[in-house]
Amino acid sequence: MLKPIQDILNKQLLRHKPTNEQFTTFLDALHNLLQSILPNESEEHNKNYILQFLRDAFYAQNLVNTAGSIDGAIYQTKDGSSPIEVILEAKSPNNQSEFPSLQNLNCKAMQELVLYFMRERFRNKNITLKHLIMTNGYEWFIIDATEFEKHFADDKKFVKLYNDWDNNKTLFTSTKDFYTEIAKPKIDQVKQNIIFAYIDIRLLKKDTDKLKFYRLLQPAHLLKQIQYADSNKLNTAFYNELLHIIGLEERKVDGKNIIERKPVAHRNPFSLLESTMYQLEDYDTISNDSQRFDIALNLVITWINRILFLKLLESQLISYHGNKNADNYRFLTPQFIKDYDELNELFFKVLAIPTMSRNAQVKEKFQYIPYLNSSLFEQTENESKYIRITGLKLGKMPLFSQTVLKDINGHHIKTEMDSLEYLFRFLDAYDFGSDQSDDITKSDNKTLINASVLGLIFEKINGYKDGSFFTPAFITQYMCKESIERTVIQKFNDHFQWHCKTLTDIHNNDFDKQEAIALLNSITLCDPAVGSGHFLVSALNRLIAIRAELGLLLDENGKRLKDYSISIDNDELVVLDEDGEIFHYNPHNIESQRVQKTLFELKRNIIENNLFGVDLNPNSVNICRLRLWIELLKHAYYKDTHELETLPNIDINIKCGDSIKNKYPIAIGESINDSFLQKHVTAYKQAVIQYKQTCDKSQKQNVKNSIEQIKFRIQSLDSQMNLFDATINNNIQKEQLYSHSLEWMLEFPEVLDDHGKFCGFDIIIGNPPYIQLQADGGKLAKLYEPNTSPKGSSRNNYTTYARTGDIYCLFYERGCQLLKPNGLLCFITSNKWMRAGYGEKLRQFLSTQTTPNILIDFAGIKVFENATVDTNILLLSKALTDQQKCKAVSCQNYKIDDIKNLSDFVQLHFTKVLYDTSDSWVILSDIEQSIKSKIEAIGTPLKKWDIQINYGIKTGYNDAFIITTEKRNEILAHCLDDAERERTAELIRPILRGRDIKRYSYDWAELWLIATFPSKHYDIEQYPSIKEYLMSIGTKKLEQSGAKYFINGVEVKSRKKTNNKWYETQDNIGYWDDFNKPKILWKRVGSILRFSYDDTRKLGLDSTCFATGTDIAYICCVLNSPMGHFLLKDAPKTGTGDLLISVQAVEPIKIPQLEDTAIFTTFLQQYLEGNINIENEINSNIYELYKLSREEIEYIEQFSI
Repeated sequence: MLKPIQDILNKQLLRHKPTNEQFTTFLDALHNLLQSILPNESEEHNKNYILQFLRDAFYAQNLVNTAGSIDGAIYQTKDGSSPIEVILEAKSPNNQSEFPSLQNLNCKAMQELVLYFMRERFRNKNITLKHLIMTNGYEWFIIDATEFEKHFADDKKFVKLYNDWDNNKTLFTSTKDFYTEIAKPKIDQVKQNIIFAYIDIRLLKKDTDKLKFYRLLQPAHLLKQIQYADSNKLNTAFYNELLHIIGLEERKVDGKNIIERKPVAHRNPFSLLESTMYQLEDYDTISNDSQRFDIALNLVITWINRILFLKLLESQLISYHGNKNADNYRFLTPQFIKDYDELNELFFKVLAIPTMSRNAQVKEKFQYIPYLNSSLFEQTENESKYIRITGLKLGKMPLFSQTVLKDINGHHIKTEMDSLEYLFRFLDAYDFGSDQSDDITKSDNKTLINASVLGLIFEKINGYKDGSFFTPAFITQYMCKESIERTVIQKFNDHFQWHCKTLTDIHNNDFDKQEAIALLNSITLCDPAVGSGHFLVSALNRLIAIRAELGLLLDENGKRLKDYSISIDNDELVVLDEDGEIFHYNPHNIESQRVQKTLFELKRNIIENNLFGVDLNPNSVNICRLRLWIELLKHAYYKDTHELETLPNIDINIKCGDSIKNKYPIAIGESINDSFLQKHVTAYKQAVIQYKQTCDKSQKQNVKNSIEQIKFRIQSLDSQMNLFDATINNNIQKEQLYSHSLEWMLEFPEVLDDHGKFCGFDIIIGNPPYIQLQADGGKLAKLYEPNTSPKGSSRNNYTTYARTGDIYCLFYERGCQLLKPNGLLCFITSNKWMRAGYGEKLRQFLSTQTTPNILIDFAGIKVFENATVDTNILLLSKALTDQQKCKAVSCQNYKIDDIKNLSDFVQLHFTKVLYDTSDSWVILSDIEQSIKSKIEAIGTPLKKWDIQINYGIKTGYNDAFIITTEKRNEILAHCLDDAERERTAELIRPILRGRDIKRYSYDWAELWLIATFPSKHYDIEQYPSIKEYLMSIGTKKLEQSGAKYFINGVEVKSRKKTNNKWYETQDNIGYWDDFNKPKILWKRVGSILRFSYDDTRKLGLDSTCFATGTDIAYICCVLNSPMGHFLLKDAPKTGTGDLLISVQAVEPIKIPQLEDTAIFTTFLQQYLEGNINIENEINSNIYELYKLSREEIEYIEQFSI
């Protein structure tokens, strides 16, 4: 089945352009090939030229050669050490009988490819094949290896025929027999369904046609390598140099990438940040440097936002009007904008004022720059209160050491440059929008920077205090696709009484287009931690793609854009025309104008009515608004010669506030104040609509004031809340309770019905913050703790709250509160809630108040760049469905490249799991679920046993308190008499470290602990020899004050602050007597599970945990068995992948309680006496306890470590 090249290629490849040098190299190689191919020459002659063409054009760093009977093979490596990735079969141009035609693929060349493919797959176990090619030098048939996989390797009967033939088990033994008797009949069956690309290089006349061939053969397609920079990924060079220009730098602190002001020695007074900080020194209202930094950074982000938006606008205008007129539309240059005063003029006298209202001088200078009507070009609160960019001074600053700016010899420029000129020249070194053109002559080797990258950069800058993680495109794309498509299907089914399961099912039904459009327009989606707006942009693209898929992409006259293909690739909207080329707006073409206007108006409609967001950080709010304006800018169209359609005031849909803090209780179907809202809700809704559409600044402000007055009156008339306010006498308490609260019941009139009642959102989606509530002294834990508000308040009653938990747990509960009764929530968060103790309340909430639909545990895959946190995606429905199993998948043992197509990955690997309890949520296969049911049927959690589990001893200074046998003997020798020696010997106890622990036993390193436990209240004066030794270490080092001292010029830090005495261990150790009992000890962190038994009163260091109580020998046997390792396989892991076998990890595991465990005590004793073979009997007895089958035992034993 012949497919157009644009349908074969990844859409990223359609947007990617080679450099001039790359394309020239390809053209030269192509010219040589055309000159070298001789139709009358042999296959061998032409084959050599074909392989040389591939080497010269693309594969100088790969081995391209024959391989046995294979005419051509391309390897990943130069030395051929890697498997074959591309197989090529060559024929002579005159050998038409053995070469395929567009009408018939079944020929000897195809039969040979089938044989070579099957040999690679089954004899050589090669699973890395990417493409197969048939060519005669002129004509090229290129087939994806997945087509061969689907039609040949997946056919069990055909595989058996091949294997039998390959092993001489058939009547047909020759290669010719395979072609005619096995391959030919099979190809006849499937040839109409095999997808392939075709090109005849003799017909390639234009560079744009040759570019298609280039894209087919380049490694990014043929070897499926992304050898060019993904424009949605962070461009490190751009990011680092932008930070330098601003005056910031990034460094790693405690595993997080933190952005901070440059060190004093490296600060430049003319960087944007330092220049702003200097201007702010004159303001007495700024109390300290930290506040001044925050204000300065806010201002700088605002200005950089505008400048980057204008750079994108400049690129768009040049693209619209062609390179011939580029100078008219290139305005961000040091020649055009010479200083900050002129830049300020551009912000406020040009872009914020309609063209006809500009003064004559401005109108003449900026005649080609349109009016945009965006609040981006209105003064912010900080600009009004402090300074505008006009207040900055120009001055020389050094260029970044690895600057993108080069001299004529290609070397980094090392001279200084005026800060504004530097910024403009830096931005001009990158491409902000040329991916829309296939004109190779316009390629100037600039790196592409798109809107997603800008969002990523500012999300990182925004999170300068604690690090920030930008959600990758393949994640947002998947989450939006799943949640939005499910919502659309549900709405259509409910409205039309259908039972559709896919969008295709909907498309195949008859429906009224206006009714369908109304259903799509009714979807409301909100991100309560919106950040840079990545989810909203992804949702915008998905909603447009769904319109196209359902045939509902209509222009203003109701005419469908039927000749255009709209899809999403790498989380970006891709619009192709009828020729499969990327759509490029031409304002002078009527059809182009129709398409551009349709896309712009649809985007505006979706952004105004479907998408909403909230963030506590005002910088994030501004960046999100910027992202949405940029998305509109991409399809801005001309109303007349110089005027673009103005941008709407979409800023009102993105609120600044605390999503999980509110005065008024959230309740679906309720309102804040029934009597007032019923009377004024229409006026409120109309005012918001008017605000979005107005272009007049004074009218806009009047409408904004009117909206605030309505909201104020609604709240002031709420007598119950006023009465409640009166009970709060402490203004500080009131400020803490109300600060930044977001009143969901009022803020978004789009989700209020005509009576002012809160309807809720269809979709809540996002990546809420991961912040431990106990961080920063537990401030958040106190702020959101239930029942701490005055009597009568319904705020902060989060059932998911756990003092040791994380703030994202509260976002789950808040998100569900905001949903319509059948709404969907989709979050990506840390996966710790699935198993951690603090997640128990969240698991209870999710299992009883929602229906989980999809759970993806990324396990060890780090989906966030530079982040160590393990994450998961949960998609749930607020509507409760009894006993509905969740589609769950674990990514454990996979790599990130394996899951990039997340939809396919989930479909291939999911299992169905019922999550209906607060127990740990684990993702289990069928066999694992069978094992789990047997464990739960007979096992009892260890926390319900009569045992005690504790941590080992923390001294705070091991070098002082842990001593060798030699040192112990020395201390004892210094005792004054036998009584002191006896007391001292009792106080110095043998100690085991984590590294000493073995299976069942241990290797004691003859180390001892000076066990001065605070709970024992020792008098150090009764132990003069120990006192003398400890004082030799230094009381300043040992005191528990947290103080720092300088001793002999060296800084010395004491132990952390406690109420304990200088000679005591750091922890109280109230359970010290448990060490005297028989016990199990184990290493708390490690890659190997080992549990030792001890009945000799040895102590354990803080690198261990230990358990005492009944049936300890039996429990030790279970924990050391493969079954014990299986029970602990889902224990938390450290950032390096080691198991964290803490008290919390051991307490939940379920072990059968027995009336008599004597046999296991005997087993353990025999093992300790040297009979290690007894372990087989131990394991067999434990398997029998759980009633495991042979298959289940084999499965369990693979987890033994």
